[in-house]
Amino acid sequence: MTGLSYLLLNAPKKYYFGYSWYDIPPKDPIPGIENSVSIIKSLIHDLVKQNEQLDYEDIFLAGFSQGGCVSLETAYQLEHKLGGIVLMSPRIYPERLPQGLSKCLRETDIFCAHGTNDPVIDINQTKAGIDHINKLGASSEFYQYEMEHDIDIDEIMQLRLWLNERL
Repeated sequence: MTGLSYLLLNAPKKYYFGYSWYDIPPKDPIPGIENSVSIIKSLIHDLVKQNEQLDYEDIFLAGFSQGGCVSLETAYQLEHKLGGIVLMSPRIYPERLPQGLSKCLRETDIFCAHGTNDPVIDINQTKAGIDHINKLGASSEFYQYEMEHDIDIDEIMQLRLWLNERL
C-alpha cells in the first residue's frame, strides 16, 4: 500500500468520445484554458482547506497533452509549492509563457516527457517552453522518447523513478 490518494479528473468540455480542457485552434483555446485553470486552482485550494492532513506539497499535478498544458498553466498562477508537476506531451503556448515565475514554478520540480515523432504537438515547441521556464529559474527535467503522441513504457519507468525521489 502506498498511502497515496489519486484524484483523476475529466476535462470540463464534452469532445467527441471523451472530454477536452479547451478548444483547439483554429478556435480560441485561451478561454477554455483559463476556465480549466480556474477549476483546478479552486479544487486544489478546496482540497487543502477541507483536509487538515493535506498540504499543497502533498499534491502532484499531472496531465497528458491538453492536461499537461493545463497543469503547467495552473503552475504559472499558483503561489504554493507542490509535490511536483508531470507534463506528458504537453502543448505549451509560446505567447502564454510567463516572464516571471510563480512560487509554484520557482519551488516545484517538473517532469516533462515528449515524443520525438509526435505529429500532434511539436516537440521543439514543448522543449522551447521548458527551456524558457528553466532560464527563469524553474527546475524541470525534459525527457524525449521515440514515439508519437503517446505514452511509452520507458517514459512510465522514468516517471516512476522521478516520483519515487519526491515521495
